[in-house]
Amino acid sequence: MPFMQQPASASGAEIWSDAPQFPSWADPSFYSDSGDLYMCFEAHTEETFTTVRFEGLIEMSIQPFTEENLGSHEFYKFGLKQYEFNILKNSSKISYWKALNPTHWVITFQDRTIDVIAKECVIIAKAIPAKSQSEALLAALK
Repeated sequence: MPFMQQPASASGAEIWSDAPQFPSWADPSFYSDSGDLYMCFEAHTEETFTTVRFEGLIEMSIQPFTEENLGSHEFYKFGLKQYEFNILKNSSKISYWKALNPTHWVITFQDRTIDVIAKECVIIAKAIPAKSQSEALLAALK
């Protein structure tokens, strides 16, 4: 189920309730075709993976914020939760890209934090059997 931005009614982070879980906390793999960003990460079952697509990609960054230092993240004050797809309603990035009506996700893995500004996020494949994230990502892209 895609997440599309709802009108911002309060500042702070909310958690994407339909987001796939990533229990191993391993860093994800990525592919971008400049318009969309594909992110693949481990799923609940061993050697299975999930891939999501951020459609209408505007901006993306990978930062070395870990579970130990997430409190230093620029947007921690919004209430970021570790190991979640956090959605920020009123970040400075939302304000900057306001004309494009984006959504700001902050996805927190164990050793990386991913900031994505895009129009929406869609789960494109769950429980892809594969030996690696790269293999699973390639399978999801077919």
